[in-house]
Amino acid sequence: MLDLDGQSTTRSDVWAFGMLILHVMTSKMPYVELLSDVKVIMAIMGGQRPFPATYPDLPSTDSLWDIMGECWCEDPMERPTMTEVFDKVCTCSLMASIGLLHDSMP
Repeated sequence: MLDLDGQSTTRSDVWAFGMLILHVMTSKMPYVELLSDVKVIMAIMGGQRPFPATYPDLPSTDSLWDIMGECWCEDPMERPTMTEVFDKVCTCSLMASIGLLHDSMP
């Protein structure tokens, strides 16, 4: 999540934003199944990421999981920029809106 020096960067902000997306879309804290901060830290340090099955309110087929997965990439330099995340979320939202409009048409 942080850079090699343990410092917060814009890339670590992207990682945190991926967790914020999960929290907002599911109303559950990331790693809700882990019952202590120590377990959460160990999971993160071990490369464990939140599992869609733990968050049934956000189906595993939702494209937000792909966006969050990119945000949580282990190598900070491989994470998207916030501009890229914004563009992807907007596209995802637009696609969902079109789908909803299409589904509501007679």
